[in-house]
Amino acid sequence: MAARGFLEFLKDELTHTNIDIINIYPGGMKTSFWNDSRSGYNIEAFMKPQDVAQTIAEAALSDNLWVSEININRLRQI
Repeated sequence: MAARGFLEFLKDELTHTNIDIINIYPGGMKTSFWNDSRSGYNIEAFMKPQDVAQTIAEAALSDNLWVSEININRLRQI
């Protein structure tokens, strides 16, 4: 939450400059971070980092939209 508040503050402060801030909040990703985790999460349901990177790149490079925030969440398995 603190990082989100800080980035929102930066966006407001830089409104009248040529600097754009894009907040990106990816959900769980299959990375080595979870290798020794005892969290109980189903890591197989997590997203591949490549898929997250592709989503971010497509949004950032698009001429058809203005991006201020990207929330990427994994599908929940029932």
